[in-house]
Amino acid sequence: MTCHIDEDKLKAAHPNVKDFPFDIYGCTVCHGGIGRALSEEVAHEGMHYHKRQMELRITSAETMFGFWSELATLTPEESDPSLRLEMGDFKKYSITGDKAVYVGSQKCLKCHKGLTSPHVERWQRIKFKTFEHVKNAPDYIAGNEEYRKTCLKCHTTGYDEATGKYSEEGVTCEACHGAGEVFSYFMEIGKAPEGQKIAKVGTFGTPYNVCGPCHHTRNHEMRLKFFQERGGSDEWFFPQHTTPYKTGFSKNDEAAVPLPKMH
Repeated sequence: MTCHIDEDKLKAAHPNVKDFPFDIYGCTVCHGGIGRALSEEVAHEGMHYHKRQMELRITSAETMFGFWSELATLTPEESDPSLRLEMGDFKKYSITGDKAVYVGSQKCLKCHKGLTSPHVERWQRIKFKTFEHVKNAPDYIAGNEEYRKTCLKCHTTGYDEATGKYSEEGVTCEACHGAGEVFSYFMEIGKAPEGQKIAKVGTFGTPYNVCGPCHHTRNHEMRLKFFQERGGSDEWFFPQHTTPYKTGFSKNDEAAVPLPKMH
């Protein structure tokens, strides 16, 4: 930034834009204009002044990919081109700099209950209900607020560590596909292929980055400690987490438990 260097004033002028690093991304990434211009008139040429003007730029998935790619370019630790396909963690931002909105699984299910019914049935039966199992677990019931918070990141959808709030209980659609504000918009206006492109960013071909943060046994170390202190064994964990995926497999195949397939 050059002209608008006072970050406190910028934050005051953008009360709805939370946690956006103005000092790194500047103004033009959202507002447009010519950031390197030496006069105000030229700098403001082609600018999008208001939120609605910025949103009208979203005519295709490529608009969002370009926006996220620019954020990646401006962020030193994300400048590796090999990271561009998954867009790092930038998908959490909408084109206005606001955090993207989680729209809720019911919006997805209005169509996908018919379009992808086997996939929806499997996830509703197992993953959508994961937080119900957590809330009934003895350590969750006995644990204090800080202990319980450790469960929310992986067993709810859209969890915000800063506020402690989440969009939905359980691992629902947006837990993997990201906040659905933009891709659901495209699907509702008859541009489903554009919505699909955005929904698949970070999921298609990158299971480690999507699944790995939660499907990691060390995430349950605090639970193991809880049960060990009370004389329990590790049997509290394994049957509950693997049995649903063993259905239909022989005894010899039980060791090779598949994760739910992505569509």
